[in-house]
Amino acid sequence: MKTRPLFLSMIGLSLLAGCSSKSDSYTREIGIYPGNPNETYAPEVVADNATYRNVTELKSGYHSSSYDYNLTAQLVTDGIHSAIEPAT
Repeated sequence: MKTRPLFLSMIGLSLLAGCSSKSDSYTREIGIYPGNPNETYAPEVVADNATYRNVTELKSGYHSSSYDYNLTAQLVTDGIHSAIEPAT
């Protein structure tokens, strides 16, 4: 009868022994290669200010409840920067 609590405590201790703090050495932060930094071949993001890219060119835009509701979503998705109001 005493063997069952002893057996359960041994199982509990063996499970806790596997939860050591050594797991921090296997991972780094999000987005950082976990191995040797000289051996990573992941692509890097580089800013390209010389080329204009319209990333919302073919995406639909929906907008309502504004003065010019037909044109506001188009101006937002096209990325047009203007200080004047659109023609009505």
